[in-house]
Amino acid sequence: MKLTIDKNQLLETLQKVQSIVGQRTTLPILSNVMLEAHHGQLICTTTDMEVSLRTSIEADIEVEGATTLPARRFFSICRDLPSHQVELSLESGEDKGEIVTIVSGSYKGKLGGLSKNDFPPMPVFEESFSYTLGQGILKDTLQKTSYAASSDESRAILNGSLMSFRDEKLITVCTDGRRLALVEQDIEMPEEAQMPAAGAEVSSPASAENLRVLENIDVMLSVEVGNTELKIRDLLRLNEGSVIELDRLAGDPLDIMVNGTMIAKGEVVMVGERFGIRFSEIVSPEKRVESL
Repeated sequence: MKLTIDKNQLLETLQKVQSIVGQRTTLPILSNVMLEAHHGQLICTTTDMEVSLRTSIEADIEVEGATTLPARRFFSICRDLPSHQVELSLESGEDKGEIVTIVSGSYKGKLGGLSKNDFPPMPVFEESFSYTLGQGILKDTLQKTSYAASSDESRAILNGSLMSFRDEKLITVCTDGRRLALVEQDIEMPEEAQMPAAGAEVSSPASAENLRVLENIDVMLSVEVGNTELKIRDLLRLNEGSVIELDRLAGDPLDIMVNGTMIAKGEVVMVGERFGIRFSEIVSPEKRVESL
C-alpha cells in the first residue's frame, strides 16, 4: 500500500472514526483503525464490536492495499505533521510484521500496525431503499426519544431506537420497559418504497417483531361508564346522595380505555367479590399499539 493524501482531510476522518475506538479493550485490534486504499479512495473503519463506523476520502493511490494502525496514536502523529500532504507506505513481512512509513515535509516516521485479517469483518446490509433526512431533524428526533432507552445491557433490544418508515413519516420509538417516547417526523419517501410490488416491507410499531420490544410496558386500562357536562355552580352543589344523569343508556356497552384511548367495549361482570369487564368488541392489535 502506498498513497498520498491531504492532511486536513485525513485528520477530519480520523477524528470521526476514533470516537468509536474503545480506550479499555482486551483485543488490541479494536484500538486500531483499518486503512484500505483502492479505487482512488482511502477507507477508514473502526469498531468496538457493537458500533462500527466507516468513511472514505479521496487519495492518490500508487499501490493498493490495507492494514490497521493504532487510531489515537496515528491521529496524534498526523496532527503535528508539518506539511499539508501526507504520504503513507506499507512495509510488511513475516519477520517484521506490518509497518507504515509516514512522510510529510521534513518529517519521516514509522508506526507499527496489525494485519487487516485480524480486524472484525463489517456486516453486509442489502439496501433496498434510501431515506434522506436533514441532520437537524434526525438530531432533534433522537434527543426527544433517547432519554427513554434502556441502559441495562441485559436487555440489549431496548438499548437502541426503533425507527419505522411508513406513510411518509419517520416514527422513532425508545423505551426501557417502564416509559416510552415516540416522535413522528414528516419525510420524503421514494416512490418505489410505497409500491407493494416493489416488496417494500417497512417496519411498524405494530409488527410482530416490534411488539416484542413493547410488550413489557405497563399501560393503564380503565372502564368509562359515561360522562356529562356540569357548570361549576352545579358541581359545588353536589353532596352525598346526589344523582347525575350520564350520556349513556342503561344496557349500552361500556368504553374500555388504554392510556385514555378507547380500544374496546364491554359489560360489567362479577369476578368473585370484585367487578370485572367482559369484552364484546375490540380493535386490532395494530390499533391497540397505536394507543400507547
